[in-house]
Amino acid sequence: MADVNTLATQLQQLLQQQNELREELLRTQQAMQTQQSLLQTTQTALAQAELRHEREKAEWKDQLNSRKNNPDIDLRAVKTPTLFKDKSQWEVFKFHAENYLAFLDHAYIDELQSAALNGAALDDADFTESVQKRSVQLFAMLSSWTQESEICVKIARSL
Repeated sequence: MADVNTLATQLQQLLQQQNELREELLRTQQAMQTQQSLLQTTQTALAQAELRHEREKAEWKDQLNSRKNNPDIDLRAVKTPTLFKDKSQWEVFKFHAENYLAFLDHAYIDELQSAALNGAALDDADFTESVQKRSVQLFAMLSSWTQESEICVKIARSL
């Protein structure tokens, strides 16, 4: 009789372990479904960002090509600013950068002056499509021109 009771107890323990394992499996499957859903959302967002990037890149190339093909604009007439490395170069860098930007499109200068006077954070949702495009282009140019300044790189990465 003791053997039957022992076997019954062991069977109950095994059934309990089986139930616990089923519950653990269910939790793991639910977590996996959540992770798969997150992965799909991330992949979709990444694909959209890549498409947006490619579209903006094509627009930038089109704009550059239209400038190259415009007889009134000679991009060889103005050099890009030298790379900004430390704050002692700021005034010279700023002068060259503003001249280059004004040459490309005077709207850059108007918007930079407005932002400097306003000082408030801007909401890019309020930007027109052309302002958004110039914003991305300006960020790209400034990031490339200031890539050798550690503080500028930190600021750019925080945006």
